[in-house]
Amino acid sequence: MPLDRRSRQSFDAHLDRRGQRGRSCLRGSEAMALFVKVARLEDLPPRTGMMVVGPCDKPMALFNVGGEVFAINAVCPHRGGPLANGRLDGHIVACPWHGWTFDVRTGQPDHGGGHCVTAYAVTVARSDIYVGWIKP
Repeated sequence: MPLDRRSRQSFDAHLDRRGQRGRSCLRGSEAMALFVKVARLEDLPPRTGMMVVGPCDKPMALFNVGGEVFAINAVCPHRGGPLANGRLDGHIVACPWHGWTFDVRTGQPDHGGGHCVTAYAVTVARSDIYVGWIKP
């Protein structure tokens, strides 16, 4: 399913920022296929998270923070806890198993010296949520 013009521009800018244009193994519509529809906005109420499967069958944790949608790796690096089931406090999610915390916008820990998780590009088009690959 092709994305709208704004999403396409965002994707192109993403490639440019990462310095991948012309060097990517996927180009044009093939690269756009890396954005996968994973949910609808109505499936993800504000202040909640859910587990989805993104590009290349990658498990991702999807979060709605005040109407903005973010995606990070679904697995906590500590002991493999399900981050999508974690407690969300603003932009910070706490792993439900041992309490490790991450900023859903960046995947970075909300404290110094911690481990991070990968953050993924997200776009919303006509109430459909699409997740791409690694966020710049």
